[in-house]
Amino acid sequence: MVAGPRLTLESLRGAWALVTGASSGIGAEYCAQLAAAGAHLVLVARRRDRMEALADELGRRHGTRALVVELDLRDASAPDNLSRLLSARGVRIKLLVNNAAFGHWGRFEDLPAGDHEAMVRVNLQSVVACATRFSLISRDIAERSDQCGLAGGLPAGAIHGDLRGHKSIHPQLQPGAAR
Repeated sequence: MVAGPRLTLESLRGAWALVTGASSGIGAEYCAQLAAAGAHLVLVARRRDRMEALADELGRRHGTRALVVELDLRDASAPDNLSRLLSARGVRIKLLVNNAAFGHWGRFEDLPAGDHEAMVRVNLQSVVACATRFSLISRDIAERSDQCGLAGGLPAGAIHGDLRGHKSIHPQLQPGAAR
């Protein structure tokens, strides 16, 4: 592989970052860190009111733009719908933070099959679908790096950058990254 310069927070100034699960918790913190670095945001989650409040606050504080997209990643067509929306608006994603995830606790057999299928769609299929639509579109990607953390035993997310000419991105968003 050909190594290029690292993708840094500074290189995201004025670029678009897409954050799934952006309405609260770690997703909201990723948004705050990225906006502080000057990145414009596409916030994706099911709770529009929380995302709009966050987008307004970050826009006032950092002067960045934000696009709020109310979307349920349990819907298998969600990544395609999101891709079409962003394409129609001319938004090109430089950094993807696949942060949306959920789970149920308890005995496997006690949960309805639909719940298991929804978890697979959100925690696995949407991660791959978003990665292929937003960060792996180009064939000249030098290298990519995934961040798959565990929060309470659940996949907390995966980060992919559109790494044209970049070597990799470290999952930590410094300074003060949520861990």
